[in-house]
Amino acid sequence: MFKNTQELVLTSLIGAIIIMLSVIPQLGFILIFPDVSITIVHIPVLIGVMTLRRPSALIFGLLYGLGSLFAAYTRGSTPVDLAFVNPLISVLPRVLFALAAYELFRVFKWLQQKITYTMSLGFVGVMLLGSFILLSDYVTSLEFMRDLFVYIIIMIVYIGLMYFIYSQTKTRQSFMFVTLTTLIATLTHTVLVLTALIVFKPALFSFTFGESVDLIYGIMVSNGLLEAIVAVIVVTPVVRAIQIVMGETR
Repeated sequence: MFKNTQELVLTSLIGAIIIMLSVIPQLGFILIFPDVSITIVHIPVLIGVMTLRRPSALIFGLLYGLGSLFAAYTRGSTPVDLAFVNPLISVLPRVLFALAAYELFRVFKWLQQKITYTMSLGFVGVMLLGSFILLSDYVTSLEFMRDLFVYIIIMIVYIGLMYFIYSQTKTRQSFMFVTLTTLIATLTHTVLVLTALIVFKPALFSFTFGESVDLIYGIMVSNGLLEAIVAVIVVTPVVRAIQIVMGETR
């Protein structure tokens, strides 16, 4: 299963980090408000997926899902939290997420050989800009937020994030595919989890169609984008450093 000792050690190390983030309260699954939480457990999963082979990716996704299941059993309090005691909601989407991230990584690595760095950076910029526009529209729809303040803050964050991505990839331009994979895979993870909730726990969405769409939209542009930004900031330099040390880009 493991082709060498290095792969075994890295799989074990990253797997241990995933377990630690999952079982320790408020470390991997962070409760922000009574009904709103974000996760950072997907970050070591992405690092492992982009560093090791498919069998390891499967292990990371399974550990992530089992950790989510454990957290739901031991710390679940809200109806949404308790929904994750169903393995089809807690485990299945996380395994699919890890496998999807692995395949996305392979695709973007191949595409990076076909297109220029400027095109890759432009694609990331446009994708992030569209996401931030959706986020600003959503945030300004909340009564307590002022439009101008929100737009200024979001523009500052966007410019800062783009500069960070450029600074991390300008000297080794091929690593742009790490950033692309991180962004799209994180948003894919949000979609997979929401889809599992809708399919296997429809009672949680016993609203009108319009209200359900608004709820899903709000989660996508808030939790999903926030998790994607954090992942990009952490995953891009870490994977870059690991692969430089390993002397290869799988």
